[in-house]
Amino acid sequence: MGNNCTKPPPEPRPEPRPNRIPTAQPNGRAQPQRVQTNAGGAGAVQVRRQTSAQGNRYPAQAPPQPTQGAASGGATQLMLPPGWEIRLDLSNRIYYVDHNTRTTSWHPPRQVQASGPPQAPPPPPPPLPSLPPGWEERCTPGDSRKYYVDHNTKMTSWVRPTWGSQGARYFAKRATPTMTAAKRCETPAFQQRRITFRNAMAMTSSKDIVQLVVSRDHILEVSAQEFENLNPQQLRSRIRISFPGESEAVDWGGVAQEWFLMIVPALLDASLGLFELSPSHDKYQINPNPNPDQVLFRQALFGDDLVAGFKFVGRVLGKALRDSQLIRAHFTLPFYKLLLNAPFVFDDLDEVDPEYYTSLKFYRDTPSAQWADYCLDTQFTTMGPDNTEVELKEGGAQIEVTDENKDEFLELKANYVMHGRMAKERQALLNAFNEVVDLRDLTGVDPQELELMFSGTPDISVDDWEANTDYDQYEPNDRVIKWFWEVVKSWDHDKQATLLQFVTGSSQLPAGGFKCLMGASQGNGPPIIRRFRIRKLAGHELPRAHTCFNVLDLPPYKKKAQVIKCMNIAVDLGSLGFGME
Repeated sequence: MGNNCTKPPPEPRPEPRPNRIPTAQPNGRAQPQRVQTNAGGAGAVQVRRQTSAQGNRYPAQAPPQPTQGAASGGATQLMLPPGWEIRLDLSNRIYYVDHNTRTTSWHPPRQVQASGPPQAPPPPPPPLPSLPPGWEERCTPGDSRKYYVDHNTKMTSWVRPTWGSQGARYFAKRATPTMTAAKRCETPAFQQRRITFRNAMAMTSSKDIVQLVVSRDHILEVSAQEFENLNPQQLRSRIRISFPGESEAVDWGGVAQEWFLMIVPALLDASLGLFELSPSHDKYQINPNPNPDQVLFRQALFGDDLVAGFKFVGRVLGKALRDSQLIRAHFTLPFYKLLLNAPFVFDDLDEVDPEYYTSLKFYRDTPSAQWADYCLDTQFTTMGPDNTEVELKEGGAQIEVTDENKDEFLELKANYVMHGRMAKERQALLNAFNEVVDLRDLTGVDPQELELMFSGTPDISVDDWEANTDYDQYEPNDRVIKWFWEVVKSWDHDKQATLLQFVTGSSQLPAGGFKCLMGASQGNGPPIIRRFRIRKLAGHELPRAHTCFNVLDLPPYKKKAQVIKCMNIAVDLGSLGFGME
């Protein structure tokens, strides 16, 4: 959770990089390393990605010398116009790419003014809940950064607790989403927040590579031990995974992607008991009541520290979000609120425990004079672990619940179910997540948007797929290409998802669709946008996939029947013809 309350917690962010005046590169250009594209903005231009022999896609042009502050960390919050990209060269110097003109510059682009009447400023954020009992806010000497002391446990944290009293705001109706996930992905506001986040991840990533050796047969135990030894700086580095006994290859991210596909289901497995299915049976939430067998299994994997498993979960989820690794799982809305450190409202309880929510609503709607008729609690207490009585506030067993204080009672009771009964586990998970992804970089992201960033969208539009595909030694009007798209359109959704899995390593799409597909970076940086690409493959019978780069090698078949047969074999068997670059 932090450290002893006599001093601030360890710094979760890397130190800001100093400003440096760049020197000219050998080819007169900044060499790309980490990339984030404003591909989803209005008017974005799609550029065919063709790399020159020197490794740069644009004509040789030396950017001008930067002005003071051009390489400062503040550029991570820059609002990029459509078609622009922010990168770091090999010396961690920021520069900018304009895909519209195919030029580079050290200077940030001027802000694009939206047409039409000026937009009203956004409403101020709602006030934060008060600090819970026993917590104190302090500031570090020098930079006056806030941190928080929990005198109950004598620990400190950079993360402000948000489960304190809210009063009437707690019972405000939760906003209902007005659009589907697919529509939300296309909104300019969400696209800009996603771009801002990706820029922040690029600016705070380390150039180092961390090599982890993980056993497939003991994926949880070994992975947890490896992650336990990583510091925040290493967690922000590129991680290369290798499996002992398997042939060595140049890993551009495909093996790490496979590791995420294995580790997330293992963490959600019922035998471990860290999570349980929600009452709707389609999403996961933290399991507040593990059985003895689950506790023993956790101890066997993570040791005697009962929150160690949640620390590992927080680091894995943070790493998945930082590296744009989509996960095949969805969580309840309150869980995404936990990761954002956003305060709960009363209606959130309905998703966690609908029966308990209905019971508390009855409390609120029924006068206190009638409570005795229904055997309802009349003191500030609730049932805790092993059927023990827990006071909801100091001296709660001696405080009678009345019509005047029942809102406070219901807020404390609901918060105990959503947070208090598993406070240590939740705080451990949140602090570990914050080690990898600074919560300040998620400012403005709401829980529904965070779900899209984690799990993407399962919707597949073949028209969008075709429109965002590049070709190497093929043209869109070539006969075999037309046959390919005819075959894909004839498949059902599950078969199309299997093809997507075969080529990209994931059956899900990032928020924004095919134009936002992520692939291996240049150098050691985080993943970058890599469009789907079909490349001619002569001398082979079956198609071949390069999941790190979203590339499908397609032989020049002479008949459509060959396309149908060979695509079915390759996609169904998956591993045949797989290659690495």
